[in-house]
Formats: sequence, C-alpha cells, structure tokens
Amino acid sequence: MEIRIRWNNHPVDLPAPLDDPEIRPYAKTLLDCARNRNSDDENRDVLAECHRPKKVLGTAKFRSAGTQDQNVFHLTLTDKELDAARPDGFEEGDAIDDEPAVDFEVPWGQMALIRREPLLLVKYEPINGPESAATDVGVFLSADDPEVEGALIKAEPPAHDDWIHKIVPKDHPRDHRRTLAKRTVEEIRRARLQLIRSYRSTDVGERGGGEQLISRLISDGLLGGLGGGRPLKPPGAPGKAQPRKPRADLTAVKSYRVDDDMVHELDVALVGLGDDPTEISLSASGKGQDNTGTMDIDGLVTFGWVSAEGTTKPGDSFSMTGRDGTRLGLVVRVRGDLRVRPKVKVDIADAS
Repeated sequence: MEIRIRWNNHPVDLPAPLDDPEIRPYAKTLLDCARNRNSDDENRDVLAECHRPKKVLGTAKFRSAGTQDQNVFHLTLTDKELDAARPDGFEEGDAIDDEPAVDFEVPWGQMALIRREPLLLVKYEPINGPESAATDVGVFLSADDPEVEGALIKAEPPAHDDWIHKIVPKDHPRDHRRTLAKRTVEEIRRARLQLIRSYRSTDVGERGGGEQLISRLISDGLLGGLGGGRPLKPPGAPGKAQPRKPRADLTAVKSYRVDDDMVHELDVALVGLGDDPTEISLSASGKGQDNTGTMDIDGLVTFGWVSAEGTTKPGDSFSMTGRDGTRLGLVVRVRGDLRVRPKVKVDIADAS
C-alpha cells in the first residue's frame, strides 16, 4: 500500500514506521509481537490470557528504546536548515505544523494498545515505572481471534480511543464479550506491573526517583509502614477479653540509617503466657511493600533479637523462657526502598 499526501499543493513525505524516529521503537516492538519473538528477560514478554472461558487475549511486550533524545521528537533546525526545509511558495507568517506524531511529550515510557484488526492504534498509556524504566516502550497486540476482536470493538467508545469493558453489553450464556474485554484490560495492567517489579533491586540506593527519601519519611513514622492498623488493646481493656493464645505486641522505638540500610528497633512484649515461666519459641517474619505493591522480603530484610540482659542474637528465630510482661528487643534491618510490616509468632515449646 502506498499513500501520498499533499499539503498546500506540496507533497508531504510519510516515512515508513521503521524509518520514523518518533515511532520506530514501537514499530519494532509491534513486529516482535506479530512474530512471537521473545526477549531474554521473561518479564518483558507477557501472554495475556482469560481462564474462563479459556482463551488467549493477546501479547504484551516491552523493549528498550535507547537513550532519550528530545530532538528526535521536536526537531531543532538552524535558520539555514529551516529555510531549506520550507516548501516552495512559503511566506513568513504561514503556519507550520510542528506537532509531534505521537500524543505525548516524553519520547519513551509509553505503552501502545493495538487492536489487531485492522491494526488500529487505540491509545498510548504511560508505563508509570521507575526512572530506570523511562527508556522502555511497550506494545499490546490483541489476539487473532474473532471473539476477542468483537469484545474489544464493543469496548471502544465512538472515538475508538479506549477500552472500557463496562460499556460492553452484559454477557449472555454463550456471550463472553464483557468478560473478555475486562480481562484484557486486567492483563495489560498485570503486564505493566510485571515489568515494573523487574526493576526492583536488592542493591541499596540504585532505585533513585526520591524513593529512599519517601521510605525514610514513612519509616520515621510508624516503623516503615506497619500497615496502618491500630495497635492492639492491652489485656483487660474494656471490650477486650483476656487473650487465650500467646502473642507478641510490637512497639516501634526508633528508626535510623546504617550504611544506607534502614534499621528499626522494636520493643516486643509477651502476652497470654500466664504468670508461670514458660519455654517459648519466637519467630519473626514480615510483609514488604513498595510503590508497586507487595513483595517478598527474602534477602532484603534481616532480624536480630536483644534479650533483657542485652545480649544479641541474629536470625529469624529465638528461644527463651517468658511469662506475661516479659519484654525483649527486635532489630529489623531493611535493604532497598520498601516498607515492612514485621510480626512475631509465639509458640510454646513442646514439654515432651
């Protein structure tokens, strides 16, 4: 297919997508989608699927676009070059269309959503990743499936610039169009989050973007974000029955930085053991969360125990003799920029 455009009776060059610096990275990524070419990084290739009904919805792929260059999107010419580029008959004061070919200002960091038939670009939406992902581009290409195609068509408003599953007529017993449209949007979001999570680093200080400062501010509050829950009422408080199971109440003491790690000191108070000394085993664990959601804390968080005598023992577990009111310390050291919600489980040792 060859298309020719004239403007004010002058021919307008239309570069092929792979020759246009503004959309070349997206065109290359689209080709990878169409040809099922995968990256060495599994986080950059996501197959979008629906499980009920069982169906492939499309493919999302992310690729690096290279170094950002604003001049690629906003061509800067010298006066001499500008004069040479002006068409014959151009007069001072004539309008020049210098809008970029894409509808965003930042060159990369966007994801193009494309419906396979008739290869319709529905919209660009931001990846919204960390600064290290700002040079990535993404493409979602819907599946070569009439049912998926029909669902996405119904999900498009009159402008055909979005996918909104709620405008699809409700499903009939054999009509899953709304389900397929909704699942497509969810799978696109999952693909973006998978890419963003791949940028998580176990090395301290490499994530940038002010996240360490945010983490520090949060940590200076309620222990790096203990989850925002209210502290448990002490035993005997009105409205609270005496606890039947032993537990450990955690109270934040202080937080500080050591070699760019965030260290939290907690006071651990044992409750529900009774007045008689009891052999117990304590185990510390926790949940981590950063700006992309929950995450595994293995390798990122270490624990250490401080006994009433002041001796310290590293590790997740600690055995001791305790009763109601026994207190000890727990030190939580966090690498990277994340909030941590620690917890301590109390188990009574087997008398046998």
